[in-house]
Amino acid sequence: MRFFLKPFVAASLTLLLVACGQTGALYLPDEPQQVVVRERDASSSPAPSDTPAPPPPQR
Repeated sequence: MRFFLKPFVAASLTLLLVACGQTGALYLPDEPQQVVVRERDASSSPAPSDTPAPPPPQR
């Protein structure tokens, strides 16, 4: 009996801790929502460089 009690208690505590902080019911949405994707502005991201970075200074 004691052999089965420890794994059962450990599994129960693990399941309770995994579910900690989860709120709300699980559900599937009725209809798929439209996903809006915007392209990034070219000026906001740095241009890729073809030249390699300089080596770190020697000590």
